[in-house]
Amino acid sequence: MVFTGITVSVLAAPKPECAAIVQGTIAAAAVINEIVAGVIAKKGFEWAGELEYKK
Repeated sequence: MVFTGITVSVLAAPKPECAAIVQGTIAAAAVINEIVAGVIAKKGFEWAGELEYKK
């Protein structure tokens, strides 16, 4: 999120409306990535046979 802060601080003076859009977009992308990446990684481990389920 450091790059988000840098981008927002650079855009804040000339284009404050763009700074808010960029900040929101990056935050939303990070949240979506955290959710999707976990599901996809788990599925990948299952397909590779790396997860053992004890019944």
